[in-house]
Order: sequence, then C-alpha cells, then structure tokens
Amino acid sequence: MKRFNIIRISCLGLLSIKRIWIIGLLYCFAVLCCLLLISKQGAWSEWGIFDLVADIGGLLGSTNLNMFLIAAIPFLVIVLTRFVDESERSGFLLALKSRFHIWHVQVASAIMISFMFTLFVLAISYIGGGLLIGFENTWLQESGSIGQVIGENGNFKKIVGNLDANRIMAVLFITKFLGFLLISFLVLFLKQIIKNGALIMIILVILAGIDYAALLPVKIFVGTAVLTLKDWVNPSITLFHCSYLLIVSLVLYGITGLIFQRKDFHS
Repeated sequence: MKRFNIIRISCLGLLSIKRIWIIGLLYCFAVLCCLLLISKQGAWSEWGIFDLVADIGGLLGSTNLNMFLIAAIPFLVIVLTRFVDESERSGFLLALKSRFHIWHVQVASAIMISFMFTLFVLAISYIGGGLLIGFENTWLQESGSIGQVIGENGNFKKIVGNLDANRIMAVLFITKFLGFLLISFLVLFLKQIIKNGALIMIILVILAGIDYAALLPVKIFVGTAVLTLKDWVNPSITLFHCSYLLIVSLVLYGITGLIFQRKDFHS
C-alpha cells in the first residue's frame, strides 16, 4: 500500500479554494498597508522600519494586536472553515476513507496556512515599512524609540544585542506563526461544535478583545503573540509566551482529534 501523502492532498484541497485565498489576501494586503500608514502618522525623525512593523506599545504596527483583530482572525477563520467544509464533503470522504487521514489533512492544512500567512504578513510589513520610512534599524541607536524609553537608565547597552535586524525578524516570525497556529487550531476545535463560521469569528474576536482590553491579569489568546517593549528588554518573556502558544495548540490538536474520531459525518 502506498504511503498516504497528507501534504499533497492538503495542497490540492487548499488550491480548490484559491478564490477565497485570493480575496482574503487582497483584503489583508489592504489592511496591512493601512496599519503601516497609521503607524507612520506622527513618526519622528529617529523612527525606523521596526517602529512601523512592531511598535513597542504592542497595539499599532502591522504585526501587533490590531493586525490579529482586523486581518488574521477574519482571514484564518474564513479560509479554514471553508476548507473544513470542503474536506468533509462526500467526495473527499470517499477518497480518503479514514477519519485519521481526513483529520490530519485538516491539521496539515492549518499548519501550512499559518506558515504561508506568516511569510505574507512579514514580507508585506517589511517591504511596505521600508518603502514608507526606509530600511534602517534605528532600534540599535540610543536615539531610537527603544533607546529613548530606557536609555536614561543606562540599560540600553545591555539589550542592544537583542535588537539586531535578523534577530528581530526571527522573533517576529516565530511569534506570529505560533499565534496564527493557535488561531487555526482553535478554529478547527470550534468547527467541531459550531457550524456557523461567523459565530466562530465572533468568539475569536471576543477572546482577542479580552487581551486587548486587559480584562484578565494575564493574556490568554493572541496577546501572547504580540511583542512589546518588555519582550525586547527581557527575551525570557517571549520564550514563555511562545511555549504557552505551542502547548495550547498541541492541547487543542489532541482534544479536537479525539472529538473528530467520534464525529458522525451523516448527521
């Protein structure tokens, strides 16, 4: 028996909804451009590209909380719920035959969507930010935004090693990917209980809003994938948040897999 090619089937399934992809990415492109332009408003002479991409306040910028609320959650919910519906149609079920295979096609697709969307967000953010304000990394300078905030305490030189452009991009990639992965696995989980994609989106927006409004003493959802000044000063905070995102995603994967194995496709 040939080895089951989960990745190939996942790719074919995602290509079957390419129209949703195209419309969604065009929407996200417009949102990211708007977020970059908003972040540029009031920018002073020492601002650099990463002030537009990842504002140290955690709210503005094209990779922070506003991006999750306005772009990531709608895009991932729409694409994944549509893909799940397509993968559970009779033709797909007959082709795959096994619940195990169907579930892991959905999981593989969620991972691929999260990965590709991360690349998309970072590419648009970096190129767009560079075109708007230049590609210089002013965070390495004491006159930059981070240096202005903490430089007076003499701590800037202690953290300047955390602010290399390559390191910043690597941290952005890891945190955004894990944040998108958490959203994707939560969508797969909720889809087993709730059929309405709009209701799933509302639930995720509410969870993100809880982080946005700081209604709880700790962040519980995508707020953990948002980088603020504290993350650049103390990288262990970022490591903790990344561990949290990964663990919760794995728990959702396990729970949803158990539910899926008992799912009645004829109901």
